[in-house]
Amino acid sequence: MHSIDTQGSQNGRFVSGDPVNGVAPTRLSAEWLNAVQEEITSVIIAAGIDLSKDDNSQLLEAILRKTDFGDEFKDLHLAITSSLEDILRLNDTIENKASAAEFGIVSAYQNLAQNAFNQQT
Repeated sequence: MHSIDTQGSQNGRFVSGDPVNGVAPTRLSAEWLNAVQEEITSVIIAAGIDLSKDDNSQLLEAILRKTDFGDEFKDLHLAITSSLEDILRLNDTIENKASAAEFGIVSAYQNLAQNAFNQQT
């Protein structure tokens, strides 16, 4: 892997640019994006996980599988994920999504996450 080195980057870092002062933003390149993708997917594959377009927790799962503390955090992650899925299902039943805050969805998730964490410790 390498730091971004395309037009507009500065010292291997991305730049937002400033059109008022004529500073161009960092340009992305297929070479750099492919390098990042391959770095990430290689960790997932090395952990024995098949790549899935529909699963955005594969990298986390791979890291947890490859670390000594993986089982402890995996249990916590599963508890929080399960709680979040329950809350999202509840949220889907609310006809007016703008009124979700009235039903305390955010605080309910926070409480469930805290309870899941407390059960792990």
